[in-house]
Amino acid sequence: MTQSPSILSDASDSEVVREKADIQTCSGGLWVTSGRRRVFVPSSSGELSDEVGPMVRWCLDEGEETRGLSLSGGSGLVDTVIERHDCELTRWRTTLKLVEDEVGAGVGKVVWTVTWPVGGDTLLVDETMEGDSDAVLNWRPFGSDAATAYAFGHGRNSGAMVPLNPTDVVDAAQVEHRMGTLGHLSYVNQWQLAWVGFCDGDEPSNKFLGIFTGWGSDWRGEALNRLEVWREGSGDRRVQSNKDATGSQSEPNDPSGQSNQNSQTDFLRLPLRTGRRRWGIVLSTRQEANVDDDGVCCLLNRRKTSCSDLNVAKVATWELDPPLPSRDLNLLAGEDLETMCERVALDHKVARAIEAYAAASGPTYQGYFAVSYCLCDASRMQRAVEEMVAWARELEVELHDGGYERLCIFDGRSVKWRAYNLDVMWATGVIDEASYRTVRRSMLLLAYMFRDSDFVRYKDFWLDKNNPEDADLVRVMAQEMGPCPNPPNFSAEYFTSVGVVAELFPDHPEAQAWRTWTIAMLDSYLEKYYEPDGTYREAINYHNHSLNMLMCYLWPLRVKGIRDYFTDPRIRGSFEHFIAVTTPATDCVISLDGHFECKYPSRIEGVLADPAPIRHAYLNNGNSGSDWQLQVSRGELILGMAVYAESDPQLASQLAWTWRHVGMPMLDTEHTFLTLAVIDPTLEPIEPPRRSVYRQSLGLISRCHTKGDIFAFFRAGSATNHMDFDQGSINLIAHGKVLLGDPGYHASYSDGRDLKPAATQWHNTLIYGNDPALSSGYTGLEEAPQVLHVEINGQYDWGVHRIVNNNHRRLDDMPYNKLLPANPVTHIRRYLFLKQTGVILVEDTWDPITEPCLFMLHPPAQLVTNSHGTLTADAGDGVCLDVCFLHPQRAELMTQQCMGPFWHCALPSDASGRFMTIIAGRQGGEPMTAHLDVDGHGKNNVVHVHHAGHAQAIELPLPSETSSNCTVRNL
Repeated sequence: MTQSPSILSDASDSEVVREKADIQTCSGGLWVTSGRRRVFVPSSSGELSDEVGPMVRWCLDEGEETRGLSLSGGSGLVDTVIERHDCELTRWRTTLKLVEDEVGAGVGKVVWTVTWPVGGDTLLVDETMEGDSDAVLNWRPFGSDAATAYAFGHGRNSGAMVPLNPTDVVDAAQVEHRMGTLGHLSYVNQWQLAWVGFCDGDEPSNKFLGIFTGWGSDWRGEALNRLEVWREGSGDRRVQSNKDATGSQSEPNDPSGQSNQNSQTDFLRLPLRTGRRRWGIVLSTRQEANVDDDGVCCLLNRRKTSCSDLNVAKVATWELDPPLPSRDLNLLAGEDLETMCERVALDHKVARAIEAYAAASGPTYQGYFAVSYCLCDASRMQRAVEEMVAWARELEVELHDGGYERLCIFDGRSVKWRAYNLDVMWATGVIDEASYRTVRRSMLLLAYMFRDSDFVRYKDFWLDKNNPEDADLVRVMAQEMGPCPNPPNFSAEYFTSVGVVAELFPDHPEAQAWRTWTIAMLDSYLEKYYEPDGTYREAINYHNHSLNMLMCYLWPLRVKGIRDYFTDPRIRGSFEHFIAVTTPATDCVISLDGHFECKYPSRIEGVLADPAPIRHAYLNNGNSGSDWQLQVSRGELILGMAVYAESDPQLASQLAWTWRHVGMPMLDTEHTFLTLAVIDPTLEPIEPPRRSVYRQSLGLISRCHTKGDIFAFFRAGSATNHMDFDQGSINLIAHGKVLLGDPGYHASYSDGRDLKPAATQWHNTLIYGNDPALSSGYTGLEEAPQVLHVEINGQYDWGVHRIVNNNHRRLDDMPYNKLLPANPVTHIRRYLFLKQTGVILVEDTWDPITEPCLFMLHPPAQLVTNSHGTLTADAGDGVCLDVCFLHPQRAELMTQQCMGPFWHCALPSDASGRFMTIIAGRQGGEPMTAHLDVDGHGKNNVVHVHHAGHAQAIELPLPSETSSNCTVRNL
């Protein structure tokens, strides 16, 4: 964590000939010449100029002058002062008055202080702003020449920069298109578009102007001071989605029939807001900036790191090599470790899976050391030590090189499972003192950095839109990411790492302070993101991921008697939740099948002691699961079995039943050694009661009385599924088949191309408009409306959900965080599940009724019309899905195509703003039939259904009666 000797220097500058800077006075300002580069700085003129800022023109190698900044709004230039001028450095300060009160006195100003090493290619700008302003600086970097914006992020990583594309759909008369933002967001420094470069052509000698932002301890205003990238072009240019029948992207429409690229130029807009902003300007050529080089770190990456204003002096106070402790366990209980090998051997499936995994894995696999310990293989354990030391050394080098920008969530993930490994290695004498010090040093580095507010401002994860102190940041973030700038599981990755390291090294001087801080963070996290029943506000797979993150920290707190979070209703409720969302057994092949065969071989989520193809699993839902398949559990069930075996034996036994029927998963990506250390495969399983239940924030889970293998899920609640808009979606499993499915997080088209998992069209819900590519517009962790009404009784499950859409996203063309304006639509979806037969009734109404909608379904086979006029999909083995549309009565499929194991179907609405649909799974027998009757009030609200030998009449409340229940009669 060191800076270069000069704040703007770099190894590549070593050959630069240092020359004395030259300053020439001319009309309106000063020309500053430094080596090959000249910049024009405006001087005090007393007059308002449309060209003001830290620099307004520049040229390279005595080439053509290039226009810089122009002011939009504001009052005028105050002064420019050259503060220092010598053979090494030029520095000047430019002050601009922005606003005036009624008597003409200035009430706000912006000050730019520019530092420029002689002969250097980079100018560092510190911008401070008093008051707030609507003024902006527009920077069209190459005057009349067209400029193309390029971007690349992620600290010091190498790689070519890529052109930016517009992310707005605009009116025909609009000529500007916002393409992205550059900004200081300390908690997401790895994920933002952090710097951008402009090129005026493809030749290596062509001009390159780069802009990057800094970040660090002196920042104020945070995300309020972001720079924006825009494109200015001809008025008839629009961003349109033109897709052929295969779904591939064609070129944007050009009404003139000719390319209008030459009439466009990309430029920068700098909104002037209260606070401080540090940014840099790079003046170079395309070749020198490494714009196109995949193997070299681009110039902007190097500059952003070296120009950060982090207070790196604090690193000198970090204690990274304290005295060696005694060889004690600090994360695990001694009795668990002593009996681990014996317990693993008690079940032949578990023992065989461990042996198979050991034979196929290597030291880089996360479960390698845990399995080697179970097998008492000393040589393999030593290889695990060597891998751990290599990891620690590489990490420290990268942290010194890339600083905080090197850190990300995966560091938070890896340090925890490695901490458990190190705990055992040290306590059992497997690792020597020198190797232990090396690994401990890197783990302490991570803990210090994850604890540091310069890396992540944790308070921003608890933003309250009703708190005036948070209002400005909420306002800015809501434009793109909602009130939470990142999925909250990121913060769990960070703060739990600090806690685990504190418990691993309890003698460290910071251990007690880290523990106190982590517990406070944990309490805030549970309060904000876990509902009272234990439901987590993201998605099913992010629920078990988040819980497994927490488990790494909760376990040593319990072992040491500090605090037992497993008694918290939200933690206990999480384990009950995993039981509730476990589906009936199906023959759906799970993507992470087998002992160690999975998409990411170094990950071990797929280590199943019972990899049978027919099993129970978790349903795909929203941003959960993979490749259109059901998803596996991970190690959380084993931990729950161990914790509740004494305090709540019934829950422990139900978890044991669930664990066996989801495939006996043993290892995971968060706590590999911990999972095996507490496993008890002999715990007596008890089948949980199969009943319907509403899970707060997530939705309604329905189970049939007479058929235990019918399972339906109605997605209704405040969770937004990790930027996935799937409100109102329905899943159905019946008779061992997935009859209405969901693609999941990592999924592909039938031809292998990746599809966008957050797109609304991949869920069994509604699309607003007749363009399936226009997804609804949730991003970040916004709160969707809560369910309006839920009724679970002996006859049926009844749910009413209000779905609100204010934006669209075009995920095939644009990033997920770019929202497009949409006509506001409020949609009511009513869901009825009949427990005697498993029939589902879905009724949709929306306002305004002029907005067309598409009803989306994803059945296991093509929908065809049978002899009874009902749509049927044959799932095989005599199992069918029946779909009957009561409104509109003549439902015509607009889209139907095979998408992997499911079909992708869309039905358009009529002008009434209403769908009414009956859905049921069938095993043999006659197809389902249904029709509407008109009651005495002239309303179509009585439905007659004939299915599986039963005839039932359903009287629905009027659509306006959202809190009323139904009446169901057997005929």
